[in-house]
Amino acid sequence: MTAAASLPSSISSSPIGGSRELALLLQLCAFPGEAQPGPHQFNGEIDWEQFCLLASYHRLAPLVCYRLQQSSDLLPAQALTRLRKSARSTAQQNLRLASELIRVLQRLQADGIRAIAYKGPALSQLLYGDLSLRPSGDLDILVSPAQFETARAALAALGYETVMNLPPAQTQAWLRDERMLDLSSSQTLACLDLHCGIVPRRYCIDFQMDSLLERSVPLSLASQDVRSLAPEDLLLVLSVHGSKHGWERLLWLADIARLLRAYALDWDLVVVRARALRIERILLLALYLAHQFAAAEIPATLLAACEGDAAVRHSAGRVASSWDAPGVELPGSQRQLSRWLLLLSLREDFRDRFRSLWRYAVTPGLEDWNSLPLPRQVGALYPVWRLLRIGGQLARGGAGRLRPRRKLELARQTVS
Repeated sequence: MTAAASLPSSISSSPIGGSRELALLLQLCAFPGEAQPGPHQFNGEIDWEQFCLLASYHRLAPLVCYRLQQSSDLLPAQALTRLRKSARSTAQQNLRLASELIRVLQRLQADGIRAIAYKGPALSQLLYGDLSLRPSGDLDILVSPAQFETARAALAALGYETVMNLPPAQTQAWLRDERMLDLSSSQTLACLDLHCGIVPRRYCIDFQMDSLLERSVPLSLASQDVRSLAPEDLLLVLSVHGSKHGWERLLWLADIARLLRAYALDWDLVVVRARALRIERILLLALYLAHQFAAAEIPATLLAACEGDAAVRHSAGRVASSWDAPGVELPGSQRQLSRWLLLLSLREDFRDRFRSLWRYAVTPGLEDWNSLPLPRQVGALYPVWRLLRIGGQLARGGAGRLRPRRKLELARQTVS
């Protein structure tokens, strides 16, 4: 379990020139947990309202509450109440989700389906050893593409239904690209994402699901054995997930840092697999962020590779500069485009960038279908419509100048 921490004896501004509140949040992510600094009265240095806002946005409130329990007398009562409320809510939610996850996995196993618990309460248990320290919004389960439809039928028998109401042709197009399906149960009120791939096909990052399943490791969850990703695979998957979402949440950085501290990784194996997937630079960014901002130790050769890669350094600065402004976000489609441009900049060479660019440009999705309903007979025109939409977004905002808007409700953001 992650060790509790006292308040650090001094807080300077963050290493990216941000606020003291962000600096404290980063330090709480960084403490290894053995040697704890003594308590210190801040005398008004910390804006606790802003700190709680940052902790909530970055989905770190439960972890922060735990790490500050030795210094609870130094926090204002209102801030402490908010943090404790979030921690209790996380614990209750994850216990409920863990129980449902075990029920689902037992049904899949009974039907002869190999499945891995991915993210959600399983990740909280795997990394932190405690279901209460990492928020979860839903369940994520990985299965082989060959068993996807069988798993879907088994989940339907448990009461899970497809969330999206799409025509059959668009449903199949969605599954081919997204490699997952959103499901929900009206009986348990649980949401479940069934995956047969780690990221959509348009990203041109093709994890071999059967290999991930073969290398999976046992995990004890609520006194039941489930399967989870092997640590080396998990590092690569979390690195891709963070870059796919622009590293917008410090929770994902904390996950990487915790993984590096909790497991003795086979680094040669990590590099070989990253090279085979052509995601070395994506891995380097994850390691560089964890090293720079969460004090995680990484091999000297990989640190040198990070520091010698201008794209990694530039991307790290771009990502970190957004952490202190959770009240600003881009509109949905522009936000997705901004994230994708970051991921594109991290690809290994021109060939990878071109393949990703082409697939992204011509693969229609929900926004394309919803913005221009076309008869089934002319559905083949959707790639053309998507090209026009993306061109319009770039013309209005520019690749690096997409206009932000104020965020109205931070709690709506529930990416796991």
